Amino acid sequence: MWNVPLQDLASLQWPQRQEQQRRWTGLWLRPGPDTATHALAAWWGGLRDVLAWPFDAARHQHAAGVRFGAWPRSLLESQRFEQQLGLWENLTLGPLARSR
Repeated sequence: MWNVPLQDLASLQWPQRQEQQRRWTGLWLRPGPDTATHALAAWWGGLRDVLAWPFDAARHQHAAGVRFGAWPRSLLESQRFEQQLGLWENLTLGPLARSR
């Protein structure tokens, strides 16, 4: 539970999320050689999550469309959609794109 990456905070319940955020804040305030590395990694991960939000929203919209019957329920179509969206994410975000 204590080794949850910062970008996975949204998946935790409220008390767990608060504790995890306190832990990360403590890492920034604690002096030491790894403090700057942890802070930079957390900042980089947070920036990546913010910039990737439109692509995540598109994935959720596609899934909702399939669930409600607007698009065909096909593994091949879902794979093509994910490949095209992943390509656009890699092209627009460059090094900030998530590797899947």
